[in-house]
Amino acid sequence: MINNNFDDYLGLLNYDFSKHKYIVFVWNSWSGKSSYIKKLVHENKSLNKNIIIIDEIFDFFDFIKLFFQFFKKEKFIVASHISINYFYIFSFLWKIKYIKTDNHHAKICNYLHCKKMAYSKDVVSKYIEWFSSTYTDIDIILEKYNWDDFDEAFYKFVKFNKVTLTWNKNNN
Repeated sequence: MINNNFDDYLGLLNYDFSKHKYIVFVWNSWSGKSSYIKKLVHENKSLNKNIIIIDEIFDFFDFIKLFFQFFKKEKFIVASHISINYFYIFSFLWKIKYIKTDNHHAKICNYLHCKKMAYSKDVVSKYIEWFSSTYTDIDIILEKYNWDDFDEAFYKFVKFNKVTLTWNKNNN
């Protein structure tokens, strides 16, 4: 549900985090991790205001630097670019909520709906497969091919722009 230009497509604003010691947001840049964290801290009643926020762990070395911090009493919210697998070790000790911010169809469908764009679920699936579900890439596509139909804009963009998929080792 969209609230003040914020789309709570994961339904976390009213989620009860009181039993979780760690909340880990994972995915790549521009996926909404920091925006979601900021909104949660200000609007979710179950989060203690003394929670520690670690925004942007980029690699394994960042993770190692923070490893011993995770044993403190405080609760943590972490935004991470590294694989969720690094955090599983903590699951044996504490309850952790893992959240992937960038693989949701509802996020893209809500965004296109707000832009009053026609679209099909098949093309949204292809878009997510190619670009993940970032608003930034939609805006780039629509900047070049701004029609009322996202399907047509997406196919034109892919056809006339040399786009290749590459594997990112940090985000499986």
